[in-house]
Amino acid sequence: MTSRWVLPWGRSRTRTFLRLAFLSTIAAGIRGFGCLQVPKHSTRIHHDGKLGEIRVLTEARVENAHQRHAVSLVTNGSVRSLAVAPGSSGFGSSANGGELLCLALATCYCNDVYREAKKREIVVVRVTVEVQAEFGAAGESAKALRYRANIAARTTESEIRELMLHTDRVAEIQNTLRRGLEVQFEPGRAESLPHVGPSPD
Repeated sequence: MTSRWVLPWGRSRTRTFLRLAFLSTIAAGIRGFGCLQVPKHSTRIHHDGKLGEIRVLTEARVENAHQRHAVSLVTNGSVRSLAVAPGSSGFGSSANGGELLCLALATCYCNDVYREAKKREIVVVRVTVEVQAEFGAAGESAKALRYRANIAARTTESEIRELMLHTDRVAEIQNTLRRGLEVQFEPGRAESLPHVGPSPD
């Protein structure tokens, strides 16, 4: 199974969106099954004015300094951390945005397979998801995204294949990328420091 999308906005917005897409996926799916599952103990669920319509508030924070890279994830008030090592220079992240984008798609699909299988009373034993992204020069958006999945379950092959196709149609991060979403950037504090101590290469 191969999927391709053309991202319909500018380069800077695309790069920002892809990173946010990954962090949103991990924040939503790090516990339990379901790409955008609401934690059972959470009370911060936002209604949009329509009966039954719910917004799940997902947040992520990255704090980086020399030899320190901290990632905090929040979904409706449920806070946890994700271990990602600093880059080889001691600054930045050891995982790049393209890798994290691929992980976002894989994580979302994997979690949603179990969620949708449960609705169909299908017992899934194993899920493998492989994602590839093609990038060009620095600042350019992804040229192609494709992924494939293998599923082992205690049901017929035809039901497994239908589950695979259905999950692709309802996976939230996949749908976000396919449909496009404007990313809003808000500049924060600019702190001027003296020229002492370690600095990135």
